[in-house]
Amino acid sequence: MLNISVLNSRVMKKFKHLLLSVVLVAISAYVYSQQWQDVTPAGFVHGIYSNSFLNNNQGWLCARDSSQSNSAMILHTSNACLDWDTCYTFQGGMHFARIQMIDCLIGYGAGGYELPVFRRTTDGGHTWQDITDPILMQNGGPLDQSTAFFFVSADTGFYGGVHSLYRTVNGGLSWSKVEIPPDALPSTPEMSEYRINEIYFSGSKCGWASGIGWYSCILKTTDGGQTWQLAHTGGSGTYRSLHFINCNRGGFLVNTSYTPYFVATPDNFDSVYYHSFYGIPFTPMALCFQNDSVVWVGGWPEGLILRSTDSGLTFDTINPNGISPYDFGVSSITFFENTGYAIGSHVFKYIDTLNTAIHQIPFAENKLSIYPNPSSGKINLNLISQKSETAELRIYATDGRCVWKKSERILAGENKFHYSFDWLKPGSYMMEIAGARYITSQKFILRR
Repeated sequence: MLNISVLNSRVMKKFKHLLLSVVLVAISAYVYSQQWQDVTPAGFVHGIYSNSFLNNNQGWLCARDSSQSNSAMILHTSNACLDWDTCYTFQGGMHFARIQMIDCLIGYGAGGYELPVFRRTTDGGHTWQDITDPILMQNGGPLDQSTAFFFVSADTGFYGGVHSLYRTVNGGLSWSKVEIPPDALPSTPEMSEYRINEIYFSGSKCGWASGIGWYSCILKTTDGGQTWQLAHTGGSGTYRSLHFINCNRGGFLVNTSYTPYFVATPDNFDSVYYHSFYGIPFTPMALCFQNDSVVWVGGWPEGLILRSTDSGLTFDTINPNGISPYDFGVSSITFFENTGYAIGSHVFKYIDTLNTAIHQIPFAENKLSIYPNPSSGKINLNLISQKSETAELRIYATDGRCVWKKSERILAGENKFHYSFDWLKPGSYMMEIAGARYITSQKFILRR
């Protein structure tokens, strides 16, 4: 007869092996579903100057191929970096050190750094109008060599430079000076010169600007940029990479000659807390609040991507697998729900499918139909929506260009819209409807 203790021992061993297998499978699933994937356009490693992403699908890069022998180009993706199309090729060694797309059609780009130029696109980056102000942006003007701009909407934007901040309400065609605090610490008149090096708005009303001087500072506005107040000041160092998830919670990075650190606030600088990056061999360049608790930081020259899950109190390294830190750096990080992009010498994409507090925007959650299809120009849209909200309708040509957009109020249930596209050339197009938590699309054909 088999000894009961021996039987129990065998059962326990099998149970332990089964438990270990389950744990290993769980760990593998976790690693697979939470990792950075290299989605760099072929041939453009180490040649990326700037970028702008509208959502987890639509993004633009200003980049030059790895050989550095060709002109810089604007590249566009409409399918989450699976494919890249060339929109525009620069001439004469020009490129954008900063680019910001407002929507699928309108965007802005600034040269700066020995190439002072400011341009606007109204067709998704395929053509760029030079709207450089020669007095402000060139020849030693207050915005010369600066790329510190941010547009709140297609027409309203701000541009900062040497002890100055300017505002436009007509898409950069003209600028008016905005009054800002005279220096970072009014009690010390010797600090009367500082310059704005970054601007960020979390919405139409709340915005922040970082200033560099003997004492660096953060300015804030809560009325859409009409008035600005001193929000925070500190010692020497460069304040950079402002990011806020709403009007209250956000922060910035500080680079010093000693130890770089992170400054965060939960209440729009009524209080702040700090995290030191002591001993980490990199310069913090990129900051992104994914949500209230998850914060990402990236930097140069030795590539590191750090993640905090406690609002920036502690950080862990979440680097891409199989790539040496010496082979990449990160200058910007952006997240849309649970999909993020870390961009520098590479383009890395991150998908966090296990974070149950964050929900990926699903495709085809709502039912869309277009008729007649093919059409001679007039089409009808029938959308069955799960909820009421404002959504953006966009039409894309086969080359990835956004050729039309419109905001519509979508009601829960059945929605019917009628449009005339007689002005569009015959061909195939994609109609996309993007709500706050879904994207649905339908192909249609125009024939004459």
